[in-house]
Amino acid sequence: MIARGCAGRTTTGTRRLRRRAAYYRAVADARMNTRTVISHTSATLARDRLSLLSDTRSLGRRLARSRTKLFVVVVAVVDSVADAITGLHYSQKNKWKTARAK
Repeated sequence: MIARGCAGRTTTGTRRLRRRAAYYRAVADARMNTRTVISHTSATLARDRLSLLSDTRSLGRRLARSRTKLFVVVVAVVDSVADAITGLHYSQKNKWKTARAK
């Protein structure tokens, strides 16, 4: 005799259905977890971007308050870049000299 709840299904069919349902539940859970992770990540990135922007703005404001400081910073940067270029130039020259001497 067949039990009423099964509606004519064999135990194998029921087992198969349960397995399929479990699979679909697992897939749905994985999708939800992925969405949650992605949304958390994007929220964190957005927050980081905002904090970086605000930091940059505050730095700009601080530098704008004292123009002399800004001038000094610019001069220092230009000076260091010029030094680096000059150093590079001379090191290249020395390489050429040693290559020619050989």
